Parts: sequence; structure tokens; C-alpha cells
Amino acid sequence: TTGQAEGMMCSFAQVNGVPSCASPYLKKYIRDEWKSDCFIMSDCCDAITSIWNQHHYAKNLEGAVVDAVKAGTQLAYSLGSELAHIRTAFQAALNDKRLTETDLNDAVQRIFETRFKLGEFDPSNPFNAHSQIPNLNTEGNRKLAREVAAESSVLLVNNDKLLPLQPNQQGKQIAVIGPFSACAYNRNNR
Repeated sequence: TTGQAEGMMCSFAQVNGVPSCASPYLKKYIRDEWKSDCFIMSDCCDAITSIWNQHHYAKNLEGAVVDAVKAGTQLAYSLGSELAHIRTAFQAALNDKRLTETDLNDAVQRIFETRFKLGEFDPSNPFNAHSQIPNLNTEGNRKLAREVAAESSVLLVNNDKLLPLQPNQQGKQIAVIGPFSACAYNRNNR
């Protein structure tokens, strides 16, 4: 809290069986103990939907959205069709009165306060939402990206010839353990 962060992110993880984006600890610590008025956003892509479909904490996506908002999560960092499903679930929760206009206003207010502080709506700010994004795909930037990638590469020692993994090797098995082990979702297939 001494750094006065404008935003915090809840993760995919669970604490005591409760997904972090649906945890009462968000309000207990961030709001009550730390006295922070920052906005809280979900981790990218599936942190809200995982409350329902991975952690099985909520009965459905609408329940996951309600749990997240009531816990203090104000922004779903999601992409594509997932975001559309979250919007639909949020609207259904408003219609069913499981979420209130006050819940919505609290979330929107915290997010827009930060956006205004950043000058996002100031026409004189070259980085506002309406400014032209410069071309970052330049030869100089590509060269720099290659240099950074080369300098940050890590080589693995492969003494026992474990890598590369080969399909259908007799007697070789890999255990995938954890709450997402049954998930066939691949982020590269978006």
C-alpha cells in the first residue's frame, strides 16, 4: 500500500479452496486492511470463467461473474468470445438482481478514475485512447527484439536425451498434476 498502486490483479490460483478472483480476501485485505481504492482485475483470459469451469466453485458462468464482482473484482481481462460470454452473464446477473447498479457503478468508477488519472481522455495526451499508435514494427525494433531474445535464451542440458519428447515411447510417461491438468485448452489456438 505504500506504493499506492492504481490496480491489482487476482490470479487463477485458489486459497483455501476459493479462487482468488472470487475470494473475500480481496476486500478484506485490499479494501479493509490496506485501505486501497485501486481497481482489481482478473488475470488474463480465463480467471473469471475458471471460477466455474475449472475450479467448479460456481454453478455456472453467471455465478462466477457474481462471485467475482461481489468479492471485489472489477475488470475481467478477457478476450474474444470469452469476453462476450462474460458480458452476457453480467447482464443476466443484473437482470436477475444478483448484481446491483451499485456493484456496476463501483467497478466502473474505480476503472474510470484510473483512466482519467492516466490522461486517457485528454486530447493533448499523445497516448490517449484516440491517438494514433506509432508503427512499432520497424527494422530497428525487430533487431532489438532479436538481440534481447538471444541474450535472454536459456540452454537446457539434455544429458539423458529426455528432450525432445517423442510420442508413443514405450515405458515413458509424464504426469500432469494440478487443477488445470484435465484442461485441453491451448492458448496458442486463439
